[in-house]
Amino acid sequence: MLPLHNKTIVLTRAKNQIENSSKLFKDLGAIVIEFPSIEIKETEDWSKFDKLITTKKFDFIIFTSSNSVRFFYQRLKQLNFELDFQSTKVIALGSKTAEMCKEYFINVDFVPSYFSVDGLIKEFEKIDVYNKNILIPQSEIGKKDLSIELEKKNANVFSVVVYKNVLPNPEELKEKIYLIINSEIDAFVFTSPSTFRNFIELMKIQNLKDFFSEKVIAAIGDTTKSEIESTGLEVKIKPDISTIENLAIKLTEYFKLQGAIFDETKK
Repeated sequence: MLPLHNKTIVLTRAKNQIENSSKLFKDLGAIVIEFPSIEIKETEDWSKFDKLITTKKFDFIIFTSSNSVRFFYQRLKQLNFELDFQSTKVIALGSKTAEMCKEYFINVDFVPSYFSVDGLIKEFEKIDVYNKNILIPQSEIGKKDLSIELEKKNANVFSVVVYKNVLPNPEELKEKIYLIINSEIDAFVFTSPSTFRNFIELMKIQNLKDFFSEKVIAAIGDTTKSEIESTGLEVKIKPDISTIENLAIKLTEYFKLQGAIFDETKK
């Protein structure tokens, strides 16, 4: 029997990422309700990016997500601009981000061992960034923590929006919403703070504790976990390394342990 046999999981992720992630859980035997609570779209205003990329030399470019890589590269192509990566070190936050860089033939110099902004900040304690130009392409709701910490080290930080997280049309999710309300859910999987916030809004949840009562909540990383727990909910599953694959492993281990406890109580 597959480890997640007969477990119903609500998976929240960006629309363009959810299919591959869903297959991972289905292959483990789960019944997956795919809930694309985010749509990713390129920014409507490229003026700041265009000016920076064509007039400045950067010592570092930090990609904090695969989406930042994708929209960064697409814009370079639209501008027909060749960036000299020989003199620029590229840092990718997480294995998926590094894989996306590889797909676009962007050489990655460094991937932090801990896939989070906090982990990256710790890594920068070892790097001299005094008066270095650092470009951070990000979403419009990207956290400022990294920029603030680098500026404290006297780096010249240029954060620029290359994509935005958009709330999907609720009408397009009516069937999914009905299915979630009328199903026995075993676990909710949240892959970013935005997927959690948007899920609440799209589902029109008034009382979070009642809605998630006796349900397992899984978060992909520390930032998502903090966002969820700030509302008073408990996150029971979080992988040490923030990838969907590691989250699936942790979820499997959790239900295996719960099954063992249940079997023990029947003796």
